[in-house]
Amino acid sequence: MVARVSGSGVFQLELHEFVNSQGSLASGEPCYPHCRTFFRVCLKHFQAVVSPGACTFGSIITPVLGTNSFSIKDTERFDSPIKLPFNFTWPVRFHF
Repeated sequence: MVARVSGSGVFQLELHEFVNSQGSLASGEPCYPHCRTFFRVCLKHFQAVVSPGACTFGSIITPVLGTNSFSIKDTERFDSPIKLPFNFTWPVRFHF
């Protein structure tokens, strides 16, 4: 017997504070005049070493939330926690 399982839910990520005291990009280069910080959340299957590429279960990008360092506040354009709903068929086959 082969069973298919479907799952759904919501992945939530609550942000409180972000600190970039050096005011630099991920590459190490400085931001001029300051950084415009946003977050990209990507849900993928497990990988020991995360590779760039498609987000298996979905992704979301926030608007710019602040500059180099800031506390996260709810605004008209952004509510914390970040919510990413998912609805997918389980990617593994089970035999009973």
